[in-house]
Amino acid sequence: MAVIGLKQLANMCRQIGVALRAGLDIRKVWEHEASRGSQGHQGRAEQVLDHINAGDTLAHAMRSVSPYFPALTCDLVEVGETAGRLEEVFEKLADHYDHMFKLRRQFYGDIAWPALQLGMATLIIGGMIWAFSALPAEPVPILGLVGTRGLIIYATLVGGVLGSLVTLGLAVTKGWLGTGPITLINKIPVVGNCIKTMAIARFSWTFSMALNAGVDARKSMKLALRSTHNRYFNSRRGQIDVDIQQGRSFHAALRESGVFPKDFLDTFETAEISGTQSESLDQLAVYYQEKAETAAKVLTRVASTLIYIVTVGIIVILIFKLFYSLYLNPINEILNDL
Repeated sequence: MAVIGLKQLANMCRQIGVALRAGLDIRKVWEHEASRGSQGHQGRAEQVLDHINAGDTLAHAMRSVSPYFPALTCDLVEVGETAGRLEEVFEKLADHYDHMFKLRRQFYGDIAWPALQLGMATLIIGGMIWAFSALPAEPVPILGLVGTRGLIIYATLVGGVLGSLVTLGLAVTKGWLGTGPITLINKIPVVGNCIKTMAIARFSWTFSMALNAGVDARKSMKLALRSTHNRYFNSRRGQIDVDIQQGRSFHAALRESGVFPKDFLDTFETAEISGTQSESLDQLAVYYQEKAETAAKVLTRVASTLIYIVTVGIIVILIFKLFYSLYLNPINEILNDL
């Protein structure tokens, strides 16, 4: 089932937040939402409006079209309704999804050109496999393949590799392989640091908002951990919840989980002792968002470099292969005949 895009979600949250702060009734807000955007969006907005008119809460109405709206959005909308701060929640959500969209666009934009070069190199190899079979002399195999049959084998192999990578990515993100792979990824120096930094930024922001809205400690922690969108952190949710239920402090429960960095925990502990959790968490969220942007740039450079290395490697191998097949091998054959 389709889900709303990040940019569209950010714009929707901002418009709803502004409308609610201006005093517009929630029904009017969703009537307007049901009249704009794609047909699919309008249809889901109409379903939300129908639920509101039937007396349901906005959070329940938005969950009724799941998974179109993210679970985090629905959870925090429920928090905003409970605390009477719905307009603030939507404005914060807009900032959050704008930030996520910016990071994603930056990553895809920076790796687009290296990825295009790799794709072109892959296509060129396929073309050479087929074209070199038509040479007047003996056909020159590329990677051991030649002609139409070789091209079919090559295309099958490339498709298989791409399919395997996509399947592996889905398996890791969806948790089909358990928490082992994502735990391992989080421990990789550059990649893991980037992923964990983004997760902690979301955790800080959500936890602060939930506490400010008057949500109880256990539910605030559950919402914050779920907002990380990271199974490495979520795998400790049960343990952390038990610790809090037993009366342990937030920072002690988080420290015991073993997934949060020491500098974050030290700041969190100081804030909890001094009674400035909300303010400190807001500052931590901003700090880790800035770190996430820096980490995303590093991750992008790493990904681009890896793609360039693969592309250059393919080209170098081809050059040596052609040099041997078209130059050295004929010379060797001539010398052998002599």
